[in-house]
Amino acid sequence: MGLLTIQEPEADLSESLISVKPKVALGIDLGTTHSLVGAYINNQTVLFKDSNGKTLLPSVVLYTADNQQILVGHQATDSPEAIFSAKRFMGKALSELNHIPMQSARALQADQDNLAVLSTPQGIKSPIQISAEILKKLLKIAQSNLAVIYPEYELSGAVITVPAYFDDGQRQATKAAAELAGINVLRLLNEPTAAALAYGYDKQDKGIYLVYDLGGGTFDVSILKFHQDVFEVLATAGDTALGGDDMDACIIDYFNQNLSSDSASITWRQAREIKEALTEQTEFKLVTRDIFDKLIKPLIDKTIDITKACIQDAKLSLTQINKIILVGGATRVPAIYKTLDTAFGLPISQEVDPDKVVAIGAVLQAAKLMGQTDTVLLDVVPLSLGIELMGGVTEKIIARNTKLPVSVTQTYTTYQDNQTGFKIKVVQGERELVKDNRSLAEFELKGLPALPQGKLRIAMTFTVDVDGLLTVTAKETTTNHSHQVEVKPTYGLTRVDIDSAVLKAAENAKTDIIARQLAEAKREANKIIDYAKILLADLDNSDASYPDIKSAFDILTQIVEQSEIKPIIDSTKSLENLLVPISLSRLSESLSI
Repeated sequence: MGLLTIQEPEADLSESLISVKPKVALGIDLGTTHSLVGAYINNQTVLFKDSNGKTLLPSVVLYTADNQQILVGHQATDSPEAIFSAKRFMGKALSELNHIPMQSARALQADQDNLAVLSTPQGIKSPIQISAEILKKLLKIAQSNLAVIYPEYELSGAVITVPAYFDDGQRQATKAAAELAGINVLRLLNEPTAAALAYGYDKQDKGIYLVYDLGGGTFDVSILKFHQDVFEVLATAGDTALGGDDMDACIIDYFNQNLSSDSASITWRQAREIKEALTEQTEFKLVTRDIFDKLIKPLIDKTIDITKACIQDAKLSLTQINKIILVGGATRVPAIYKTLDTAFGLPISQEVDPDKVVAIGAVLQAAKLMGQTDTVLLDVVPLSLGIELMGGVTEKIIARNTKLPVSVTQTYTTYQDNQTGFKIKVVQGERELVKDNRSLAEFELKGLPALPQGKLRIAMTFTVDVDGLLTVTAKETTTNHSHQVEVKPTYGLTRVDIDSAVLKAAENAKTDIIARQLAEAKREANKIIDYAKILLADLDNSDASYPDIKSAFDILTQIVEQSEIKPIIDSTKSLENLLVPISLSRLSESLSI
């Protein structure tokens, strides 16, 4: 069926035809220190400038007390009351922030969900609200550029970058901030992946590249394979509490501990000025580059350890990697270049401005979504996702570094007879026991048919979309009773920092495996103990097998409370061997009736 143009009889035909503007999507780098916005216009990447002709917008917000204004960017940077680095506590519980230096004069508080918030002259503000103000400013800059310089284009959504190691809660918080700013989020894109897009686009590059991304508040490392227009992420790792702000904190601590009280009143702004000056000079304001290098060495060494682990996860040797791409303003520190060169001996590239490369990649991905380019992007899950099994054991359903998007279904059953419901705990991390991983969500599946243990079939489906956001569905297959939840993390829990989950998993691999084996042994022992209780209640004391079964039952009941795996397994097997003949005999009798 065709479309008809409806017009008034006296109207000019030229006035009745509506001119449809081509649509463009924004690419936004919402950074800890600076933020940028741009779009793909006239077959090229354009980063928009503000009224002062600058593309870098300081990620700083000031809530004024006098006239209730909200100042963002350059206008806010001179005030000691301004809020810096809000990204560092995006989606974080207050208890998680003790080790993170915060560039803000405002004291952190906890809301009803134990999330970190700030008290301002205009009331309590969450990091989502603070980030929303930055995104509003970026949106205004983009709208102004489109209206004045590129009026032939119409705005349609945005791609926003996030650290590769942002967990589900931090990604959800970023999307919430964008919605509050009136931005339609087309995609959340991992920052090192965006940087790789900026380097590889339209160069017909082939090979494997390591993206080392050290920004103001976060560190990410990703290994990508380039093949013409296809960008495949092989592995990713990082720490969302490690960045240039921590270097500034080292300088502040140095002044406080080693210099006079008059010199010790150094501010965050002054510390950053010293750090930046020492990238070009060997001495600045009582700090030499040698001293600075020693202060930040533990931070750099930590990034090297994470990078080595990422290379190992990708199952690569150094000879297979073509070069290292530097991303983020903190990579300008000379000690980082030297340490990377010493540790890996690979070519190091900084061809694209490290402050702008992520934004450029976001623009290119936005162009892809709008059909303006043909780039194919294959990203990955940064940390394993799974559920809790009996005994507090983690069952991984989607392994880390699985390609996105992905959907995996596994089938489980009940542990007890007549179980009509159970709780499902969704976890994220690399440790073998649930208590050592991140708890993302809990929900209940109720109204199940009362059947013997092992008879119910529960299909558990984990789906992770292209933004890295998780949806979990649990379905009982005989009745089709199901429950679905878009996972949002539970806050206020005591847990291992997700930022160092992989490193801690490696450090504790041996003890974790032993702990899992112990938990599984106890689970099997308790199943045999429960079954033995039923048989012992039915057996007559005069039955020839009763004394042996009772003795083995008592032994296992005592041993199962201990922490030695082999005695539990041996005692479980002994009791099981005594129960099998009786079980087979009863089964035979029931079949002959």
